[in-house]
Amino acid sequence: MVNHAKFSRFLTVLAILLIATPVFAATHLGFKHLGSDDGLSSSYVKVIAQDSNGFIWLGTKNGLDRYDGISLRTFQCRDDKASRGNNNIGAIYEDNDGHLWVGTDRGVFVFDPHTEIFTVLDKASPNGVKAEDWVQTIQGDREGNIWILIPNQGVFKYRNDKIEYYSVTSHNGDKEKLPLSLHVARSGNVYVGTNRQGLFFYDRQTNMFRKLGSNNETFRKLDEVMLQYLVELPDGSLGLSTREGELLRVNTATLNVSPLRFSRSGSVYIYSMDCIDNELWMGTTDGIFTIDINTGREGEISKRIMGRRSLSDNTVTALFMDRDRNVWAGSMFGGVNYIQRSGLIFEKYGADITRRGLTSNHIRGIATDCNGKIWIGTEDAGINILDPVTGETTRLPLSQPDHKITLCLESIDDKVYIGYARGGCVMMKDGKQIGTIGTDLLQSVSDVYCVFEDQTGNFWVGASWGLFRRDKGETAFRQIEDVGYGWIYDMIQDSEGTIWIASMGDGIWSYQPATDTYRHYAYDENHSNGLRSNSISSVTEDSNGRLWFSTDRGGLVLYNKESDSFESYGMEAGLPDDTVYDVIEDNLGFLWFGTNRGLVKFNPDNGDVKVFTKGNNQFNYNSAVKGSDGRLYMGGIDGLLAFNPEADNATAPDVPIFFTDFRIFGTGNNDNSGSFERRNILFADKIELTPDAGNFSLSIGSPIYMAQGNEQFVYRLLPANDEWAVVSDPSNLSFAGISPGKYTLEVKRLGDNATTPRQLGITVLSPWYEPWWANCIYFLMFAAMVGFGWTIYRQRQMEKLAEKEGIFTIEKEKELYKKKMQFFTEIAHEIRTPLTLIGTPLEAIEEIGVKDTRIQRYLKVIRQNTSRLLDLTGQILDFQKMDSETHALKFESVDINTLIQETVDRFEMTIATNNKQLLCKLPERQIIASVDKDAVTKIISNLFNNAMKYSDHRIEISLETGEENFEVTVKSDGEKIAGENRYKIFEPFYQATNKTDNGGVGIGLPLCRTLAHLHGGTIELLDDNEPDSNTFRLTLPLKAAIDEPVADASPVMAEYVMEEDSPVMSNNSSYTLLFVDDNDEMREFLYDQLSKNFVVETAGNGVEALAKLKEHPFDIIVTDIMMPEMDGYDLCKAIKNDPGLSPIPVVFLTAKNDLESKVRALECGGESYIEKPFSIKYFRQQIKSLLDNRRHERKAFLNKPFFTVDNMKMNKADEEFMNKVVKLINDNIDNENFNVESMAEIFCMSRISLLRKIKTLFNLSPVELIRIIRLKKAAELIQEGKYRMGDICYMVGINSQSYFTRLFFKQFGITPKAFEKQCQEKTRPDTAAPADKILSKGEEE
Repeated sequence: MVNHAKFSRFLTVLAILLIATPVFAATHLGFKHLGSDDGLSSSYVKVIAQDSNGFIWLGTKNGLDRYDGISLRTFQCRDDKASRGNNNIGAIYEDNDGHLWVGTDRGVFVFDPHTEIFTVLDKASPNGVKAEDWVQTIQGDREGNIWILIPNQGVFKYRNDKIEYYSVTSHNGDKEKLPLSLHVARSGNVYVGTNRQGLFFYDRQTNMFRKLGSNNETFRKLDEVMLQYLVELPDGSLGLSTREGELLRVNTATLNVSPLRFSRSGSVYIYSMDCIDNELWMGTTDGIFTIDINTGREGEISKRIMGRRSLSDNTVTALFMDRDRNVWAGSMFGGVNYIQRSGLIFEKYGADITRRGLTSNHIRGIATDCNGKIWIGTEDAGINILDPVTGETTRLPLSQPDHKITLCLESIDDKVYIGYARGGCVMMKDGKQIGTIGTDLLQSVSDVYCVFEDQTGNFWVGASWGLFRRDKGETAFRQIEDVGYGWIYDMIQDSEGTIWIASMGDGIWSYQPATDTYRHYAYDENHSNGLRSNSISSVTEDSNGRLWFSTDRGGLVLYNKESDSFESYGMEAGLPDDTVYDVIEDNLGFLWFGTNRGLVKFNPDNGDVKVFTKGNNQFNYNSAVKGSDGRLYMGGIDGLLAFNPEADNATAPDVPIFFTDFRIFGTGNNDNSGSFERRNILFADKIELTPDAGNFSLSIGSPIYMAQGNEQFVYRLLPANDEWAVVSDPSNLSFAGISPGKYTLEVKRLGDNATTPRQLGITVLSPWYEPWWANCIYFLMFAAMVGFGWTIYRQRQMEKLAEKEGIFTIEKEKELYKKKMQFFTEIAHEIRTPLTLIGTPLEAIEEIGVKDTRIQRYLKVIRQNTSRLLDLTGQILDFQKMDSETHALKFESVDINTLIQETVDRFEMTIATNNKQLLCKLPERQIIASVDKDAVTKIISNLFNNAMKYSDHRIEISLETGEENFEVTVKSDGEKIAGENRYKIFEPFYQATNKTDNGGVGIGLPLCRTLAHLHGGTIELLDDNEPDSNTFRLTLPLKAAIDEPVADASPVMAEYVMEEDSPVMSNNSSYTLLFVDDNDEMREFLYDQLSKNFVVETAGNGVEALAKLKEHPFDIIVTDIMMPEMDGYDLCKAIKNDPGLSPIPVVFLTAKNDLESKVRALECGGESYIEKPFSIKYFRQQIKSLLDNRRHERKAFLNKPFFTVDNMKMNKADEEFMNKVVKLINDNIDNENFNVESMAEIFCMSRISLLRKIKTLFNLSPVELIRIIRLKKAAELIQEGKYRMGDICYMVGINSQSYFTRLFFKQFGITPKAFEKQCQEKTRPDTAAPADKILSKGEEE
């Protein structure tokens, strides 16, 4: 009950305030806030003042702030010369010279705005007293005296560099008798209030303070209270407040003291007090209280929990009225608040719990009823009714749950029609619902955007599904087929009887009632009629009979009756945005409309534009109306604005533009040099900068605190640029790279062509080294240096020439080596293709089966030599990998004894055939080492092979081990390799000259050495004393530096073979395969082998393959890499970049077996990589697995309700595309009109391209895919069990339940009812099963 009583009392007091004060009466003015987030030095604001330039100065607990209407700048109150300062600011006063007197906790500082320097007031009075304690007040009189009140000391008077001190009372340090307040009246009299010592005034004749009314009985009350604040009332009397909140009125002429009635006297603590117009304003701990001096009516303004535009804090510590009558209120915890009280004032209505609040900030639909009340619709909270007289709102009860979202409000005669989203249209009278628009209309149309009654009494309804009309005297509506089925947003009948229809998306329609004919106006980029958009949101006729249309993205449109065309006004005409909402004409003939970037006032006669951005900046449809009193009401996404448009006049104050700050490379202006070093940019007409100061920025300010429109600035820097550019950030107008010269910077308001721009001359000095005489000296010095340098240069060039000759020889040898490697590598690659044509047909012959033993023996010889050639080419390619440092070892624990024994066994037969003896000495103890088994086998095999070729009779191999290494020694008799050849044999392509023709290429031993070094070991030819033998020793560590196995970076072939088993393909398979290879024999052979299982076509290169792909698609493509005209990489990229071809899998079949080629193939989008030579069986299985798995996935997607696109394997590009397609379908799942054309338009694809893309991925048409997604969504909804079957079919965009049942059964082999029952059984606790286990088509069997 107590809280309710307080709340009721608060509303009562606030109502009194609103009635008593013209500015606040029946309005919804809101405070604007400046706090720490805006740059304020502290949220505790103690004093507010305005200087002669219009800047607002804020004294806080942590500094002095200047506000220029755009940004804040903080000054630290400190005298650097005297090393004194204090930032707790309690008083500010501007003297006649424009200097600011700043009172702090440690005395007074004088601030010079021209130099931005603080100087402490350190002068003592004749009796030796200095102003050095905390300052309460600083004021000046009309004679030029400056009065300073320091409660702990007394009063100081300063004038002409002289200071005088007055103790006022005989307090002698007694705090109970100190002066507390000071006021200089308009008459020039100075008054001082004290602590229980009465009221004093300054006597100029005696130059001392005397007690006022010392012999008056009524003044004795002043001796009993603390006179905290003094203000002058409109009649010249003084208003006094005590610390306890008691108010007194002192008539200094009649010496009469009387109480000022205040209902909160004694219950609030008064922090500040000021007389504003005819009201006494008091800042207290409970907000702001006002008293009308003439009527005694009280008002209260306080912080509201939900009021974003209320006071930011209830503890109000400072009050001030600026020269434009705006009120500023400083607070203890909320920074500063200010409220506009003159000019064009925007009243704001928003969501609030009070009687003056709305149910929502999102406004949609406004109308004025026959009683002058404003009906306000919202997008989420129903209807509000505003009484413009009282400012109070009434919330209309919701008759139905779906009546929350309002689309339009129209007042016709004594009725108000409300159009709802999915709620039809209702008729209201006197705040009560009296009916609805025809039920036959509501059955087919639920979204109503406008209602209209023409001059003959016919009733029209614009809806989301076209236009409907009920003729006068009829009861049923009929749809107007002539205008189609678009969104009808607005209608009017002009002064000539023509009815104009605004359609959102279909342009403009006109209707001639006399001939019953319709005419269509639409935007067509090929046949311009002036329209820029087909999205028309409203139409209005002004007082001169001109028709105006608002559009989305087409600006403001004027209809020209003479030419039957349109003229558009957009951003190029000065509008802030090309989206325009409802257009309203005021009583003066100006047009007002909202945009997404501010409110616009438009002069229809000359096209002048004025933009306001200090109210709402984003508006809404059907949300503008003119009240019966001429005020305009405009709604948006942040509440409702109400204002008197006639308050915006041409006599608004001409506020100058200032440059408020200057920075070079982000530093303050005191960091540069030159004439500007100690000058403030605020008063500068020109500045001079050093050559290195060409990068600088300025801040722009204009001290105006009321809505004037065109708050943006434009600038230009002459002569560098004579075009005006918009200032995007007034606090940081930056320039970079300004070259030396003289410039003029000009700044003005956007659209202001009458006022002279603010100008600033800028001179950037030239560098010191640019004068002619300096250039001459530099030239002579340079010439001498060049001569000396030339001599030194010639000497060094001779030395370098000799070095280059040696380096050239080395480089040539390296180049020859690289060419050798390139040649052998290419030869090896080329050899592998013929080997494939030998080995693969050989495998095919062996599959057929040959019984003739002689032929079998021949085939065996062919296979052995083929394997030998493969080993040789593999060795060359391995050496190339070693040389390019791309070979990675695979370390594993290996039994060295067994490895050597297996190698010996492999060579034993060949050695015996050549009549040579082999001795093998292996230790009995098993030797385990961490090595690459394949690499060590290659080393030992090469050593054996060399020994076998060069030995005469005997070969010995032995194995020994130490603590860290093991050694393998291979010794053979024969011709000794001596001298420098012992080292050259390890160089690539070197072949020792001896009696035996080895038939090698000279890369075996270099390969061995490289492999040994990769293991951290060595291989060497020992220099022993035996003349007829050669001994090679391999030394490798037992434990490798890398103990863990190193994963091979090459793709594992099994990764590209589908694991799912597939049935054997028959000879009449329908899979189509395109094989691309430039080798005619390879194409013919694989065509013969693959034609048994596939429909095969071939191509000789990538260009030919693309031509065949344009004729018809294939299921899979197999391609070589190295081909003329277009290689396999480029072919794969072209396929994957084509939306219609990208789903086709690409398999690389090539002789390139290096890791880089494999990685590059996969990066291009290849699905698999098969090396030549290859097994024809493995190749067939690879192709078959890829295609069968794709077929299984498509089948599962079709027949399983919960099998999604995420379960299908496809490349990244196709996966992203299909996810977008499925998301688009799901976003429009309930839209039965969503079709292939809609999808193609959104994806910016032709219908054919989209059809081909989806057909390739799913073997479905887009229509079939949309239907399947709808049915899968229906299956999810059925499984959830939250909806009825009849609702589900509509939720997925199928309007017929029987048709839905047929589709569902056809797709999944089960009716929706049966599926629902199945889901219910599966989800029971005793029979619960995962969703993907629910049976679908084909699974019951």
